[in-house]
Amino acid sequence: MLRHLQAGREIPVQPTRRRSLALDIHPSAGKVLLVALVVVVTWIVAVNVTDLLRQGRVDTWTGPDATVQSGLQLAGCPAIAFREDVYFPSWIRFEDSVFRWSDTLLPIGSTSIGRSIEVTGYHNGDLELFRILNTPEGREGNQILLRQGRAPAGAIYTKTDCG
Repeated sequence: MLRHLQAGREIPVQPTRRRSLALDIHPSAGKVLLVALVVVVTWIVAVNVTDLLRQGRVDTWTGPDATVQSGLQLAGCPAIAFREDVYFPSWIRFEDSVFRWSDTLLPIGSTSIGRSIEVTGYHNGDLELFRILNTPEGREGNQILLRQGRAPAGAIYTKTDCG
């Protein structure tokens, strides 16, 4: 049947090279792998450069006055080991106190604003600062809450002595 399909002529079959894993790899696989490696390296470099630029920057929040500030590193305070986040700072200066990220969250619903949390009027991009009213620490002014956009939860910051 093969001879009939080949118009009666015999076509010599070239022997294939045996690879160590007996895999037949497409010639463009190396190029695809190289492009993927370049993308990963570029991404890692971009993240590290962005972190270096953010580390020394202090943001001033908009609101009733210009006293609220935040950043990643505060001189005189130990570095906070936290999950890197492109939005949330590691410290906030609010009402003459420094608050540090506490690695805890508090759920926020539309009914909690005004009852368990209080709007302060301070914003930094889509971040909003709130006072916590439903815990003893919050009522004493030792905790504040930061919320990004309309997220269902916010990050709790606790008052610290440094800074």
